[in-house]
Amino acid sequence: MNSNKKQLKLRVGHLLDGSGGPPRRDLVLTIREGRFARIEPFTADMDQAGLMDLSRCTVLPPLVDCHLHLALGGMVSRCKADLSSEYREVRAAMRRHLHYHFTHGVLAIRDGGDRYGHGLALKKETADLDPPVTVRTSGPAIYRRGRYGSLLGLAVENGDDPAVER
Repeated sequence: MNSNKKQLKLRVGHLLDGSGGPPRRDLVLTIREGRFARIEPFTADMDQAGLMDLSRCTVLPPLVDCHLHLALGGMVSRCKADLSSEYREVRAAMRRHLHYHFTHGVLAIRDGGDRYGHGLALKKETADLDPPVTVRTSGPAIYRRGRYGSLLGLAVENGDDPAVER
């Protein structure tokens, strides 16, 4: 990688820095080797060579989707079909869902699982994910008989070892 690609300078209109404070306005973010190196106010007299103008944009910390079922298509009409599908049948759609998350600023997800542990199978492939999204998953979903979760999970009784049932 040449030295020009190791540094990126962005002029941004607003920055939400995650501190809980009000948005900061009209800033220049310098990013070196993928990390913030400097945040400074934009001034008209500063060197603007190589400055990418995102002054109409708001920058915020990455988002985390804390509850989803990655193996499901998101549409009720598809859920039952997705729930009975093998991993090889839903893998491409799951990777597409991760891409959608990434394009909307979600860089980590917490998968609530599915009957067959497809989210766990995908997590094992996350080293080669493009774009990179961190996947945390519970693995195969379980539920107690008579309780919530029968659509997604495998039933367990008190004292059962869920790993035995799979």
